[in-house]
Amino acid sequence: AKKLGYRKAGEKMSAESQAAMLVDANMSLKTLRHVRKYLTVFNGGVSLLECETKIKALGGGVVMPSLESIVHEGKMLDFKVHDIEHLLCAKIARFIEAADSIIFNSEKIDFVFGGDHGQGKFKALIKIIFRLVV
Repeated sequence: AKKLGYRKAGEKMSAESQAAMLVDANMSLKTLRHVRKYLTVFNGGVSLLECETKIKALGGGVVMPSLESIVHEGKMLDFKVHDIEHLLCAKIARFIEAADSIIFNSEKIDFVFGGDHGQGKFKALIKIIFRLVV
């Protein structure tokens, strides 16, 4: 199975694969803990997932949001706020640090701001688009 590029049954999933799964499935670490518990029981007491600290270590250089609260119509509303300038500078700095960075082949960089609301939440989104020189 290894020669064909498949994982061996019972082999741990890498921290990078777990982080990608969390993002793709929109899962929190709390949800991952529940999944880990069930998978460990299913696999005879052996965890198939890396420890949480290895996943958190992948987030080095992450810009943490500040937590804010307001009272609106008698209800306390909690929300997170990112400093957009600091967030964009940190993201672009990570691209520049990469040796094979696409930023050096970019003719221009577009920033797209948008938002989405659903399930009682609002998320502001920022997409960075690198227009490459061909």
